[in-house]
Amino acid sequence: MTDTNQTTIPLSKTKIWMLIFGSIAFVAIGLWMLTLDTAALAGQTAKYRNPAIVHGIAYLCIAFFGLCLLVGIKKLFDTKPGLVISAQGILDHVSHFSPNPVPWRDIKGFDVAEIHKQKMLVIYLENPQPYIESATAMRKLGFIANTKLVGSPWVITASTLKTSFDALLALCQQSLNQYKK
Repeated sequence: MTDTNQTTIPLSKTKIWMLIFGSIAFVAIGLWMLTLDTAALAGQTAKYRNPAIVHGIAYLCIAFFGLCLLVGIKKLFDTKPGLVISAQGILDHVSHFSPNPVPWRDIKGFDVAEIHKQKMLVIYLENPQPYIESATAMRKLGFIANTKLVGSPWVITASTLKTSFDALLALCQQSLNQYKK
């Protein structure tokens, strides 16, 4: 994607470090939860007195935030820009929706979804099926989940980008108006 009139949004190393440290903290909390036995849980509410439930939550916490930690470390050393927007379309290295730029003719519009105070840019496609079908099995599951959750398989957060969410949304809408033919 070599275009002289392109906007490149780099990954924010500060936000990635925050992700890494947060992930380490939650993995540590999960490990601590694994050390709790029946005696340690005796004073808790009925739901949290059962070591099996607490340990199950601990394993989920370790697995999820351990994965976040690995992704954060990988992104820390990633030299590719997070997002490239040009006349050809959007090249997304944040959510890895497509390895190639998604052309403007395939993009229907944008919307905002918010889950747990995390704003996400929802990108609606004219025909998402080819993108879903060409994805790996794991990504396909993510795309199907995104579609059920927000109505589109393609979702981008600004959480690891060196820009604000509002600036990202404005840039995408402006680019769609400028380049969609």
